[in-house]
Amino acid sequence: MKNIFLFSILITIISACETKPKNFKSLEEQIVYIDNAKNGLLKKKECDYNIVELSYKPIEQLILQELGDKIYNSALVDSLKKIYNENCYFLVKIRPQKGKTLYTPIETPQQYNDIIQTFSFHFVDYTKAIVGNEEIKPKAVFFDQLFGMSNELNCMIVFKRTDLTSNKLFTIVISEFGLKTGKCSFEFTNKDISECPILLLSNTVKK
Repeated sequence: MKNIFLFSILITIISACETKPKNFKSLEEQIVYIDNAKNGLLKKKECDYNIVELSYKPIEQLILQELGDKIYNSALVDSLKKIYNENCYFLVKIRPQKGKTLYTPIETPQQYNDIIQTFSFHFVDYTKAIVGNEEIKPKAVFFDQLFGMSNELNCMIVFKRTDLTSNKLFTIVISEFGLKTGKCSFEFTNKDISECPILLLSNTVKK
């Protein structure tokens, strides 16, 4: 009986240690949480030449980016939360495998130009979400301003939040667009997204 009691205490301690935090006090804490694949918010596919990553981006991070160094108060933060919460945001990062460059698969200047055009203006046509039996197109795709000047590609895909929440899980698909990544499918659960601890913006609010 004593051993069973001690075992129960041990299980309780382990469970407490694994309990997710209710919120974060710093941006760094939230980034570390998302970058931990065990939390279900970061997906990865390793291809022959490149690595494709897709991660969930909480709205608090977007709000902080928009506010920048502006002077703001809680009323402004609350209004931005209402606006951003209408959508769900995901970051795409495509980077080369070790010892390769991002454009290793490209053989001709024309192929390079085609990829630039596709990623800059038509990438929205190469992405979709599958929710149940329904295919959902993104509302928008936004690109990193350093596109073409670094050895990785970055963009943000935006879906209407209610389009993704009609099922317990959904899959975001990125089709082959020229870098020989093949078809990339990343499955997320709405439970993992809804349970992502929020960043307390009140800690950074400027009066």
